[in-house]
Amino acid sequence: MIPIIICQFNISNSIKLDTNELEGQINLKKSYFNVSCNPIFINGDATGVGAHNWSWAESQLWCTLDNGIYYLENLTINGNENDNCIEIRNSNVNLVINNCTLLNSTADQKAGITLINVNNTLLSNNNCSFNSWGIFIKGAGTPTDGFNNYNHSIINNSFIDNFGFDLYLMNSYNSTIFNNTIKKTNYLINSYYSAGIYISTGHEVSIEENKIYNCSIGICGTFMKIKKNFMINSGIELDSTSIAHANSHFIDITNNLNGLPVYYYANVSRLILTDSINPGQLILANCNDSFISDFQFSYTNEGMQLYYCFNNSISNISSSNGVGGVIARKSGNNIYSDNTFNDNSIYGICLFSCNDSTIINTNTNNNGIYGGIYLWNTNNSKIIGNILNDSSQGIYSGMCYDNTISRNIISNNDVGIEFFVFCEENLIYNNSFIGNDIQTTGTISFNYWNNSIIGNYWDDYPGVDADFNGVGDIIYNISQSPLSQDFIPIWDSTIEIISPSQGENFTSNIAPTFNIVFYDLHINYTWYSINGGENITFSSNGQFDPVIWGGIWDNLNYTDTITIRFYFNNTEGYIVYKEVSGTKAESSDDNGGSNIPEEPRIPSFNLLIFSSSIITIIFITIWSKRKQLKC
Repeated sequence: MIPIIICQFNISNSIKLDTNELEGQINLKKSYFNVSCNPIFINGDATGVGAHNWSWAESQLWCTLDNGIYYLENLTINGNENDNCIEIRNSNVNLVINNCTLLNSTADQKAGITLINVNNTLLSNNNCSFNSWGIFIKGAGTPTDGFNNYNHSIINNSFIDNFGFDLYLMNSYNSTIFNNTIKKTNYLINSYYSAGIYISTGHEVSIEENKIYNCSIGICGTFMKIKKNFMINSGIELDSTSIAHANSHFIDITNNLNGLPVYYYANVSRLILTDSINPGQLILANCNDSFISDFQFSYTNEGMQLYYCFNNSISNISSSNGVGGVIARKSGNNIYSDNTFNDNSIYGICLFSCNDSTIINTNTNNNGIYGGIYLWNTNNSKIIGNILNDSSQGIYSGMCYDNTISRNIISNNDVGIEFFVFCEENLIYNNSFIGNDIQTTGTISFNYWNNSIIGNYWDDYPGVDADFNGVGDIIYNISQSPLSQDFIPIWDSTIEIISPSQGENFTSNIAPTFNIVFYDLHINYTWYSINGGENITFSSNGQFDPVIWGGIWDNLNYTDTITIRFYFNNTEGYIVYKEVSGTKAESSDDNGGSNIPEEPRIPSFNLLIFSSSIITIIFITIWSKRKQLKC
């Protein structure tokens, strides 16, 4: 049996529903009009001839008045791209919109249902899909001067592939959002505005037992009670306009994100949080002097969020395939260390108004719109020793002053560093810019690109180091207009190993070939060694020494490692080397037709440069080292 939920009224004649009694489908069916119709517009305050007020609505086939309640039921409405399917303004009557199909309101901010300054509604069993927004409810007023947008029950509705917000309440009071289903069939987590439920300046809004799939933000707002929601590829985000907004929520661990609980801590200090709690998402508001470490997040809007949190240590966090890895808002003097943020659609880590912060030893790869590290209105902070690869920007910064950016590897990004607007007095030195489409852009001329000792390494530096002091002989022009320069650019030499490849399986005692590229203008001679053995000089690419290779091969067991190190010496007196490792493996002839499976390997690389004034450590793809020859 499908239960019938009876709408009862309190003294003020508002619709009252107890969500604890809701099971199955609400089945009111006071109006039996069941055909397609044009979009509906009602203004409860309208007067005069032709006014589309409630008296007019009652005369229409699609509206029924029963026992003081207006019913719009069983309607199919096409918004024809430009209109709201149902739009109601300035109404205080008791209203039910039930079992309607409301589609194709695709113009900007058009919705299946739009209610402006409307109170006392039950919206149930409706399909609001393929619109710009699903349901939009907006009212005037504040908690102090009185709302004109309250007592809404939004229950058992479906929202599929709306372009933006599915359910958007603005200035709403005393409302219930229960057992709705929200889906984006395409993974729209790359669209920051594909929020499922968004409560803007809401109060006493209960959000329970909803199912939310593939939204960049599953639930966001102020003064929310959030329980028993089921989310996939989504998550929760807080309105952070003030500390009172950030710590005003009730969010318990009955909320499930990708099969894991959501943890929310507010107004707590000296927390020690580790992976033992295993959250799908971790949200902190006004939490200070704490240690947070060893969490892994994926497929959420942001794995970890901090609001008004100070003096915390955040380490060994991995967050991938979401909107962002970690976001901190108005949270200063925190240290973020040894974290990894990969494949996020907007950014790896974002600090928004977070002065005196430190990001150190963090790896970012393949992060979207705002890149690996996103700083906004964040000052007096340190970005040190990070590896920022393959993203839109290595670092994106706006309205930031007096920050230090040093010892970072910024490689293979669309833009290495972008100072978007009002970025001044930042010090950028001892970084390596490698393989970026654009090294830097934005308000770069108001910053310092070297300290008194050293600048940065630029892989497109056009000069030489004729005096062998480790510094380029000409200034590096970062920008011509306006003029911005690195006065002490780092000069460097390196080796590229094309073959053998890292992790290669060697399956024969016949010596393989090698292909090497040396980058230096002053090479004296070149050589290699295998497994730390004899140095073999060479002058061109070719085959490894067959005798040396065969002798080493015969003394190794299968799965043993073979390490080959290539060197060159230059006239400056430096030795540069890189090495590559592989494995002795059985061939198909040795193993009955099948090779030993190759174990996956993560290539690693160290290049250490020693000079009289600097030490730079660069991690790229394979291991390299350069040291001063002793005479």
